[in-house]
Amino acid sequence: GRAAQHGGRGAARLTMEAGAWPAGAQLRPGDLHERAVLVTGATGGLGRASALALGAAGATVILLGRRVARLERVYDELVAAGAPTPAIYPLDLEGASPADYELAVETIGRECGRLDGVLHAAAHFGGLVPFAQVEPLEWVRSLHVNLGAAALLRRSLLIYGLGGVVAPFVGIKLIDVVLAAIGLA
Repeated sequence: GRAAQHGGRGAARLTMEAGAWPAGAQLRPGDLHERAVLVTGATGGLGRASALALGAAGATVILLGRRVARLERVYDELVAAGAPTPAIYPLDLEGASPADYELAVETIGRECGRLDGVLHAAAHFGGLVPFAQVEPLEWVRSLHVNLGAAALLRRSLLIYGLGGVVAPFVGIKLIDVVLAAIGLA
């Protein structure tokens, strides 16, 4: 099905760094033409709305989430709205290991050719309760999805690199070799 379909395009590097866009700026059609953006938590309220806005601005949106049927619904919405063909990458961030993030980055690189931006919208929220009443495993689950997942994905991007967002793997290995050669590693 659609989970196997990926629509990648080459593009210049996206420079949407903190503070780069003025407050209140809005994406317009074509602003992200030929850019690829990964949206984690793509089926939730913020993730879905962000994916639709990115698609409307011309980005190829890579939808990441744990439920394929919901990802396919957002995929269908993007296609119906005339956005570039999106891609689906199913991944349950709650149980994902570092190897899962590495595989995600490798697969996105292979299938889409690049990654120009990441929008972390995945979140786990068990409700507002006093900390003493939060079950320990619920707290760990929240930390992993809300903090750990973003960090592990960022780590994989730094190591394996995609589309100019970060240094490629070869460069990092070269640094390791040089440090070892001069006795600093």
